[in-house]
Amino acid sequence: MGMVVERFGIRTFRCNSRYSNRCNSRCSNRCCTSAVADPIADAVASVVTNAINDAIADAVTSAVATTVTNSVTDAIADAVASTVTNAIADAVASTVMNAIADEVASTVKNAVTDAITDAVASTVTNAVTDAITDAVASTITNVVTDTVASAVTDAITDAVASAVASAVTNTITHAIFNTLIDAQCSTILIPIPL
Repeated sequence: MGMVVERFGIRTFRCNSRYSNRCNSRCSNRCCTSAVADPIADAVASVVTNAINDAIADAVTSAVATTVTNSVTDAIADAVASTVTNAIADAVASTVMNAIADEVASTVKNAVTDAITDAVASTVTNAVTDAITDAVASTITNVVTDTVASAVTDAITDAVASAVASAVTNTITHAIFNTLIDAQCSTILIPIPL
């Protein structure tokens, strides 16, 4: 007369096709009742099916939306992080390069300054040393020259004076002696060996 049908967990009894929607002597009360109840069961099943489908669709939509949102968020986060990282890296690199350049420039400047200072100091020292050496040498030379010249002059003067004095003395002595000799010879003849 009929059979049990299960749809979406709901069990219903459905009459065979020739008894469907008919209630006569050949259709049992159960079959007629089931035939009348089928549209209600179908409506309930349709509502349940639609609700399930909507729930599945909402879940899928939400999952897709969440996945897309997360993907977009991750992509934006990665892009921002990459941009910030690159900016920081560039800034750090620029700062380091500038610091290195400043340090190198300062070192070179100091080295050049020191070299110039040393060269000037050496030149001045050498010039002063040479000037002092020349002055001392000139002074010593002049002193020695003056001393030697004075000594030579004094020696010559003394020698000349001594020679002149000796010559004068000898001349006077001889003259006096000769005079005395002549005077004595005129009075007393004394043989004097020559």
